[in-house]
Amino acid sequence: MIAVMSPSWILGLTMYVHIPMTLGTIAVLPADTPHTLKAEYMDQIHITVRPDVDIYVLSLLRDLARNPEYIDHMRHMKMVGFGGAPLAREVKHLLSSFTNVQPAMGSTEVGNYGLKLSAKEDWMYYNFDPELGWRFLPFQHDLCESVIVRHADPEKAKTQMIFHVFPELNVYHTTDVWKPHLNKNDLWLYPERTDDFIKLRDLTKMNTLHVEGLILKDPRVKACVMKGEGKKVPFLLIELVDQETSVENATEELWPMVEGISKQMSGL
Repeated sequence: MIAVMSPSWILGLTMYVHIPMTLGTIAVLPADTPHTLKAEYMDQIHITVRPDVDIYVLSLLRDLARNPEYIDHMRHMKMVGFGGAPLAREVKHLLSSFTNVQPAMGSTEVGNYGLKLSAKEDWMYYNFDPELGWRFLPFQHDLCESVIVRHADPEKAKTQMIFHVFPELNVYHTTDVWKPHLNKNDLWLYPERTDDFIKLRDLTKMNTLHVEGLILKDPRVKACVMKGEGKKVPFLLIELVDQETSVENATEELWPMVEGISKQMSGL
């Protein structure tokens, strides 16, 4: 297993300490690892080390998926994990054609979420374990917010890290919002956050994560943030792959794409 996340993150700590202790894996961190991992560097790791398993940050995994040669060098892997946010559907679909794709999730307060492995055909879903206290409360329409409920048994409650951090609570709201699987219990689709929904001045409610996901499909875009709570219209902050592009040229090039998404959203 290649350790590509910072040990200061909960997922990094899990990769360096928890997984090797419980599963007997070997976490590999090459001595020349750059501070910011690039797809080109990881491709060389895949060729020389040939890891069975890896857990990636989304931007790195997306960059790998854009290069067919890089993907060919990953086909020996038994599992590809990802963490930090939802993985784009097209990237998941590509990876699941040859390996098992699994999400990893956690936070500083909660620790590792303890997700169970899903079947290969359920690669789009997160598999929560109710024995750890996970419950899902209605949020809006068909969406539910994930919460952690303190175990009634005091001994079991000691294993729930969040209630050591917040001992006064009996229910912890994660602010992550999910859609349930139509047929399978404990499988949940596409995590969002309650604060990913902005309410404009005219009380229109928008899912910013959905819009950001549409914009990130453009190969020219490296990162995107949408905000606008209480504003007349929302606004976008976009980082381009080509850092040399001027603001004027970037606006002219991307505006047709933004207008297309606006028309698509207005039709929902």
